[in-house]
Amino acid sequence: MADSSAVSDEPHQSRHLLNDEAKQRRSEKAAAARTKLEEINNQLNDPLSKRAAAVHKRERKRLVALLARHKYHHIEDLPTEILGEIFGHVLPEYPARSAIVGLDSPYALAEVCHRWREIVMDTPRFWAGLTIALHNNRLLPFKLEFIQKALERSKTRPLSILLRSDHGIPILPNVIRLLFKHCARWEHLTLDLPGTLNQAAFSYAAVEELPLLKTLTIMPAARYDVHYILPQFLRLFVAAPHFQRLLQGHVADTETLHLLPLELLTHLTLEDVELSRLAAVLKETRALVHCCARPQVRTLRPVPHAFTPITLPSLKTLILQDLNIDTVDGPNFLDALTLPALKSLELGELLLGAEPLRILTSLIQRMAHNKLDSLFIGRTSHHSASQWQNRSDEVVMGECKRALSRVGSIEIGKAKSIESRGLYFGAGFQMDDPVNDERTWRL
Repeated sequence: MADSSAVSDEPHQSRHLLNDEAKQRRSEKAAAARTKLEEINNQLNDPLSKRAAAVHKRERKRLVALLARHKYHHIEDLPTEILGEIFGHVLPEYPARSAIVGLDSPYALAEVCHRWREIVMDTPRFWAGLTIALHNNRLLPFKLEFIQKALERSKTRPLSILLRSDHGIPILPNVIRLLFKHCARWEHLTLDLPGTLNQAAFSYAAVEELPLLKTLTIMPAARYDVHYILPQFLRLFVAAPHFQRLLQGHVADTETLHLLPLELLTHLTLEDVELSRLAAVLKETRALVHCCARPQVRTLRPVPHAFTPITLPSLKTLILQDLNIDTVDGPNFLDALTLPALKSLELGELLLGAEPLRILTSLIQRMAHNKLDSLFIGRTSHHSASQWQNRSDEVVMGECKRALSRVGSIEIGKAKSIESRGLYFGAGFQMDDPVNDERTWRL
């Protein structure tokens, strides 16, 4: 045992010896340069020929540049653990994602020197959050190998992956097949795929469980075949015991959400969704803690819906924005909600209809003894059916404070974007691969 341990330590000790020798050589070289520079400065103070003075000045310029580079050599002397921590502040922190290749990828650090390359390549956390972007460019033929290497370097760590693809990418099925080999490590998954994706891409994706999966994001650009592709993929998530959050972009296919274990979801974000569909989903999400939705724009006045009661016992945050939504459906939907644990509420003005204070008072009364911590009303330029038409924010604020004594903090202002509320996973910082990059990146 002692012999094998000694053998395994030899490469480590050799690297230390090489580092010490390199430090010594750099110190000796710098000392010699300082001595030589002092001599040249003294000689330039003496009378010299024009030619000799020019030679001395060129040499002085070279020595000054060499010593300037030496100032930063102390970075090379830092321990590997400290350099790794510094690199961790340069690259996005998991579960945010870095690019698979390019100046925003770990490879950019690895190109600095041999030691930096060793540290980057041997640190699995730098390769666990990946943005995989497939574009029709000169990098495409090498992308599959880059992805494979990154997944190998991440070793056993959980994965946060964004897969984005242009139309007509021939290696896309192979990339999907490669990702499915590591599906047991998926923790956060974002898909932004073209509508041309065929059923064969998922024909091999028969996995029994996804033990770590918490988040699925379907990006706005995705246009799946509702009856073929999306069900083929979403059926896999029934096997994810820790599935917590669904974040869905401009995909109106909310009828397919029944394929997911909705009773396990704790976070839900939906854009451009009809209130009737949102109501149908919320009836199944009894564990929901955070909900953010932007109701679908209505161009024609619909028949008002009669919503059946919806109780969400664990919901703490509700954000409902409006986009010229019909003012009858909004109040009817809010009247159907019972939210006993609610702490934070953000509503668009149009959702409150012609009797905003009645709707808010009734909603808060149904919270029993719970007190709402914060209420935000997003004002809009379309006040045609609102009781607050042509009233200033200050006047509206005063009316709300007088009528809603059980609200800790009330704010009136311009509607906030969904992204700024922090319910979109990974949208704030995920690097994209370069569309065009003339550099040659070493695997």
